[in-house]
Formats: sequence, structure tokens, C-alpha cells
Amino acid sequence: FQATYLVVYLITMLADWLQGTTMYTLYQGYNMPIGTLFLTGFTSSAVFGTFLGLYVDKYGRRLGCIIFCILEIIINTLEHYPNFHLLMFGRVLGGVST
Repeated sequence: FQATYLVVYLITMLADWLQGTTMYTLYQGYNMPIGTLFLTGFTSSAVFGTFLGLYVDKYGRRLGCIIFCILEIIINTLEHYPNFHLLMFGRVLGGVST
């Protein structure tokens, strides 16, 4: 089970990390403030990451991975709309998920 979990987890995290260059191009095409959106995602990750790990330890990593995948689906859906507030909300969720 652990090996399977690790493989799926690493593939999912790699897919998340590969979004960076794509996100830059997408935000540039939408004429959005790229720095603000990226900084919001990083700040959200720093703020929420400090205590969300405790909940993952409490409720289990499996549930944490499922929630991560659900959040990624929501985030990727929000990226299809060139609306600053939706993109900002997506970046906050992105910080929460990572």
C-alpha cells in the first residue's frame, strides 16, 4: 500500500508543480497581475500549511489526498474564467491544497 500511495502522491505533486509555467502564460494571456496572483498562492500556502498538516495527521493522509484532488479540480475549473476574483480564490485554494 505504501509504495502505491507514494507513486500516486508523487505523480500528483509533480503535476501540481508543473503548473507554474502554464499558469504564468495563462495569467499573461488574461492580462492579470501575475505577481499578485503568485504571491497570493505562496502566502496562502505559508499561512494554511502551518496548521493544516495537523488535521491531515489527525484525519488521515488518504482523506488529505482526496481533498487535495478535489481542490485541484476546483482550482483548474476556476482557471478557465478570466476573472481576477475567481483566479485569486483559486490561488488561495491552491495554497491550501499544497
